[in-house]
Amino acid sequence: MKKICVICSMFLALLLLGTAVPLVQGYPVSVTWGPSWYPPGYLPGYNPTWFELYEQPAQSHTTSHITNLVSQAGTNWVGKNNYGPTTIATNVYANSQAIQSSSAYDFLATFHVGDFYPTTINGVTHYAYYGHGGTNTGIVDKDLATYIGTRHKFTFIWTCVNGGLNIKPNGGYYYLDPQLKVVGMPYAWIQKSNLAWFGYTNPDNSGYAYIGFENTSKYLTDNTEFITYNYGDFCRQFYYYFLVQHYSVKDALDAASAQVMGGSAYTFANTVLYLGYPDPSGSGRTCCMRVLGDGNMVLPY
Repeated sequence: MKKICVICSMFLALLLLGTAVPLVQGYPVSVTWGPSWYPPGYLPGYNPTWFELYEQPAQSHTTSHITNLVSQAGTNWVGKNNYGPTTIATNVYANSQAIQSSSAYDFLATFHVGDFYPTTINGVTHYAYYGHGGTNTGIVDKDLATYIGTRHKFTFIWTCVNGGLNIKPNGGYYYLDPQLKVVGMPYAWIQKSNLAWFGYTNPDNSGYAYIGFENTSKYLTDNTEFITYNYGDFCRQFYYYFLVQHYSVKDALDAASAQVMGGSAYTFANTVLYLGYPDPSGSGRTCCMRVLGDGNMVLPY
């Protein structure tokens, strides 16, 4: 993939973030992504209308809700919801590189909701997730890694598998393939080789955090664990405490869990997201939400 011109990248980032972005030192940025598209055959019961009637509205609501909270995060925050057709690889890469390259910004918090796919490149299985329309616009670990830098400090990827190296038997969250290309989405986004594997219980205080799923993720409309709430509610509550109340990653996860589970006696450690749940695909694997890095991270404000 050809390297995108820095000037063009900066222009695209400003376009995606809105025309009123103030170009002054030190603005933290929240960007949400999602393709409003789903691969055929993955739908529950192969119901072709399920995604557009239920999951897609939940995804759209969640990404817009997160962006709406940004106005309460602090006077310096800039937010943009890119859910829909603008979620394509070239936009994600250009936006990320421009934020990294411009002195206007010093922190990027990213949220993406969608679905994982594997892609084999030169005999190596890489990790990716769909862009709008499918794999042709998908975000791939090895490509993304070339546009990321030190300002990419918090990333939450709500897709299957991209929380670690599920495909690689030895696990972990990244390695370099024989061509020295990055394999693993957590490293592609954060680019730290020593993030704590158990960042919720043992934060590494690095100032960087990544949240993602091992094996199959939960649908946002799934309410099997919370009964009167669903995982979209959990996600939106997490961002309320994280962005608005300035809780740490760990404390925001706990507060969101208490909210949807019915009281302060509950924490993230009580959820099946943390404890693990059987892979609904029947693979025999255990699924969970993995928190890597600094569970003590508090967003700037």
